[in-house]
Parts: sequence; C-alpha cells; structure tokens
Amino acid sequence: MGNLNNRFANYIEKVRYLEEQNKILELKIKQASKRQSEIEKNEQKGDEIQSYRINIDDITMIKVRLQVERDNLKGDAVELTRKLEDENALRNDLDDELQRLRKDVDDATMVRVDLERKIETLREELEYNRKVHSEEIEDLKEQIASQGINVEVDGITPDMNEILRDIRQEYETIAIKNRDEAEEWYKKKCEDLEEKSRNTQVELEKVNMEINEYRKQVTQLEMELESLRGTNDYLERNLADVEKRSEVEVNTYQQRVNRLQAELDRSTNDMKKHLAEYKNLMNVKQSLEKEIDTYRNLLEGEEGRLSTLGSGTDENDSDSSESQKVEVKKHRVVIKTKDAPKEKKDAKEETSSSEEETSSEDDDSSSDDDSSE
Repeated sequence: MGNLNNRFANYIEKVRYLEEQNKILELKIKQASKRQSEIEKNEQKGDEIQSYRINIDDITMIKVRLQVERDNLKGDAVELTRKLEDENALRNDLDDELQRLRKDVDDATMVRVDLERKIETLREELEYNRKVHSEEIEDLKEQIASQGINVEVDGITPDMNEILRDIRQEYETIAIKNRDEAEEWYKKKCEDLEEKSRNTQVELEKVNMEINEYRKQVTQLEMELESLRGTNDYLERNLADVEKRSEVEVNTYQQRVNRLQAELDRSTNDMKKHLAEYKNLMNVKQSLEKEIDTYRNLLEGEEGRLSTLGSGTDENDSDSSESQKVEVKKHRVVIKTKDAPKEKKDAKEETSSSEEETSSEDDDSSSDDDSSE
C-alpha cells in the first residue's frame, strides 16, 4: 500500500506538472497567435510596400515620359532656334537688298539729275548756237550790202531762217527725245525700285511677325521647360526619398519577419517537444490507471474475503477507508487542457478533502484503539 500511495503521489505530481505544461503551452499558443497576427499585419504592410513599389514604378514611368517630353522640347527649341537664325539671316539679306535698292534709287536720282543738267546744257548750247548763227547771218548781210555784191545763184536761194529752224527743231527733237527717254527710264527704274521696296517691306513685316511669333513660342517653351525641370527635380527628390524610406521599411519588416519566423519555428519545436512529453505522460497515466484498477480489484477482492470472514477490525476499516480514498481520488482526477486554473483548484480541493478524510480516519482508529484498551 505504501508503494501504491507513493506511485499515486507521483502520478498526482505528474498530473500537476502536465497542468503547468498545459498552461505554458496555452501561453505559447497565445504568443504564437499574437505573432501570427503580427505576421499578418506585416503581410499587410508588405502589400503597402508593394503598392509603394507600384507607385515608384509609376513615378519612374512618369519620369521617363517627362524626360522624353523634355528631350522633344529641347529638339523643338533647337529647331525653333535654327529657324530663328534662318529668319534673321533672311532678314539681314533683305536689309542688304533694301540698302542696295536704296543705293540704286540714289544712283537713278543722280542719273536723272545729270540728264536734266545735260538737257539744260543742250538747251543753253542750242540757244547760244542760235544766237551765234543769227549774228553771223547779220554780219554776212551787212558785208554783202556794204560791198554791193550781187550774187546770182541758179535755183532756189536757201532760206537761212528755215535752215536754222530745222536745226533748232532737230536739236529740240533730240533734246525732247533724250529727256523723254531719261524720264521714262527714271520712271521705270523708280517704279521697279518702289515695287521691290514694297515687296521687301511686306516680306520684312512678315518676317518680323514670324520672328515675334517664334520668340513667343521660344519663351513659352522655355517657361514650360523650366516648369518641367522643376517638376522633374521634385519627382526625382520624392522618388529618392520614397525609395530610401521603402528600403529602410523593407529591411526593418524583413528583419522582423525573420525574427518572428525564427520564434515561430522555435515555438513550433517546443510545442512538438511538449506534445511528445504529453503523449509520454498520457501513456504513463494509462499504465498507472491500469495498475490502480488492478490494485482496486485486489482491494475489492480482499474486502470481499474479509467481509465473508466477518472481520470488523480497525485494520480492515482502515484498509477499506484507504481503498475508498484511492477510489475517490481516482474518480476525481481529471486532466483538462483549456481550464488550467480550475484544474489546479479542483486538485487542491481533492488534496484537502483527502487529507481531511485521512485525518478523520486516523481519529476514528485512535478512538477505537482507546476503546479497545
């Protein structure tokens, strides 16, 4: 019986140990659940990181598109600059042509003045020759009259006045012709120069308008380019900050995930080990229950044998009380995995009740001994 009580006490200790281990396992399960929730949160943060990465990719695409637009604008600016230079060169050529035309106008004016001067000179010469011829005719008439010479000429005597008229008319015709030709040439030259000047002025105004338009476009494109540069710099800074923050957060989350995974693996291993120990203890419990059943059967058989003999000794009473105590303890021992504090309380109540029963039985046996004495 002493060996049985010792084994039963060991069994109770193992049950208590198992209860403590169950509590530890429940605590670890709660911690593992908490870690699992943290892992899920980390997965959600991983989704946020993935969304950040998608945003980074979108920003990178926007950056590339802005760079392409910037390059296109640079090409357009270069093309407009080249066109502006071409228009400036054309304007300079037109200015040179206008200067040449003005010089031609000045030359034509000088030619006209020179021709007018020549016409005036010819008129003066004609007048002078007319006067000289008149004087010579008068002198000849006076000489003829003073000498009394009578000259008879066959045929018609030429009329000097008519000859002079013909000469004067011829010179006047030549002068008028030269003047008309000079005026015609001058008018034609002036008309050509005026036409060229008008065309040049129209082209110059058109070129000036195009140059002003190109300048406005260049100014607008430069403003847009500066705005795009500012936007590009801002996006590059934001992209660098986001990449840096994302990298730091990813590293932090990865370290946390690795740490939680290691703890989860460690907890899983501990749980497996405790489950193995629990299975071993359950096997021990089953073997102890079988032994208790065996001892109980033996005790019941012994009680039956003693009852047939009609023995009412205190030893049999104590044996029967001990067997009843063992039976009560056996029926009251229950292992629960979810309500550990209650199990501990039940175990304490069972222990206290068993101690009270033992003390009451000891008192009864001592009183019986006194009465027998």
